[in-house]
Amino acid sequence: MVKAILREVDPKTMTRRVAGLEEINQYPDEWLLKTILPDGRYWFQHPQGEKTYLYNDYPKPRYQVGDHIWVKETWAYYPASLPEENRILYKADTLDGIHSRLTDITKWRSGRFMFKKYARLWLEVLAVKAEITKDISLEDAIKEGFKSVKEFLDYFIKLNGKDSIKQWCFAYTFKMLK
Repeated sequence: MVKAILREVDPKTMTRRVAGLEEINQYPDEWLLKTILPDGRYWFQHPQGEKTYLYNDYPKPRYQVGDHIWVKETWAYYPASLPEENRILYKADTLDGIHSRLTDITKWRSGRFMFKKYARLWLEVLAVKAEITKDISLEDAIKEGFKSVKEFLDYFIKLNGKDSIKQWCFAYTFKMLK
């Protein structure tokens, strides 16, 4: 989705994550979002009051409004003869992974293993909300980089499995920092 963030027209400005909601997502239909506490934790309550969380157990999003986060993306080293700042290639800048400077001695590396110092994309979190993934609005699907809710949900299911759209997630709105 790096290419969607880099788009000049309708860039991606929202993303969803389920991290921190694992316990609630074991039975997502059984929980209601009651309120957001002053420290950023989300208070979920069982509709019949049978289950509750202690204060310290309330889920808190990994990122808060104002946080700056760096984007990990698929990358490669170019041979050592160049200065370090010119040695990093980004797959999002290529056409189907083919780069004019990429040789057979260079291989693409997963974004999971990208060093922070090589990050070229930094985002600032503007808003955070919790919602069930399938309840996404058309406006939010467009912010996610898709043309419709169906297109977003189909992609989300492909990545995370059929039941994933029934789960709670944290939706982060962001802007790219220059």
